[in-house]
Amino acid sequence: FPFDRQEALQLAVDQKVKMSISGVQPKLGAQLSLKNRCFEITQKGGSYILKPDNPHSPHVPANEAATMHIAGLAGMAKPLSGMIYDRNRQLIYFVKRFDRVGKGKRAVEDFGQLLGLSRAKKYDASMEDLARVVKKYASFPAIELSRLYALVLLNFLLGNEDGHVKNFSLITDAKGVVRLSPVYDLVNTTILAAGNAPVMEETALPLHGRKKGLTRLDFEEYLGQKVMGLSPKAVGSIGRNLEQALMRGANFIHAESFLSAEMKLKYLFVMGMRRLRLGFHAPLPEGEFMGYLYPEEKDRLCFARLETLGMNLVFSPVREMEKYQDKLVKVTVSSGETRIALHRD
Repeated sequence: FPFDRQEALQLAVDQKVKMSISGVQPKLGAQLSLKNRCFEITQKGGSYILKPDNPHSPHVPANEAATMHIAGLAGMAKPLSGMIYDRNRQLIYFVKRFDRVGKGKRAVEDFGQLLGLSRAKKYDASMEDLARVVKKYASFPAIELSRLYALVLLNFLLGNEDGHVKNFSLITDAKGVVRLSPVYDLVNTTILAAGNAPVMEETALPLHGRKKGLTRLDFEEYLGQKVMGLSPKAVGSIGRNLEQALMRGANFIHAESFLSAEMKLKYLFVMGMRRLRLGFHAPLPEGEFMGYLYPEEKDRLCFARLETLGMNLVFSPVREMEKYQDKLVKVTVSSGETRIALHRD
């Protein structure tokens, strides 16, 4: 990308009033030039969106790139996306627009439009409303409800507390089939919260009238089975798929993502706690970790907490863990096996 970050941010300000994309993060419309081997800024017809790092809310581009990658690991339809370098070798997030086909457009309507809600009221709905939209407008509701359930569950597991109605859309293909659009704007917003303020909400939209303290029963029996009409077998299959995907996702965050070391630990902590709350197996990523080990029980959850580099990692308890309580240990995860040993200088 032949600009630096400050130039990119200024270009985003200049473009904002002229483009058909919105949101709080700075964005740029762009076209990929194969001839010049770079992205070129365009006012109209751009098939890509670029998101530079914003000094007022740093880490978001790398966060979105990582979160979208995990969605792909879970088998969700997603547009081509990733990170590129700008002129000063700082990273910028890019994503291909799925509402563009050549020089034409695909019909895409977000759930806010379908519910008759303005942008200012994008939080004035519920997860039950999401299901009602799919039942009313999708060509094959049963298929799309399964996809919607997986996406809602993934948002919770990855700490995306900003999944409002405009972050869900229906798209109409060339044959006139209406289905859920590819996923977009997936970010672990939990780790972006400033300071250590107590969590007031865990989801953008309420489920069963609540935005916090949701349980496995809320998602599986109420949302999946009662509201969406999915079978217990289908709900269980979706859960197991996400459980396996998040294990691979944790390895990706730890070893391959572009997040800073601090943000990686925060991301892994959120993933660990959310998986444990839903009864999923939550091992640490592959590798070695050093810290003080504390077997804990909270809100009827049993887990291990490893205090490392001034932050916490959590994982499913393992055998004979109690004998290492309050001690400096080395935790090694290899081929799915977790081993704990006292640290010795």
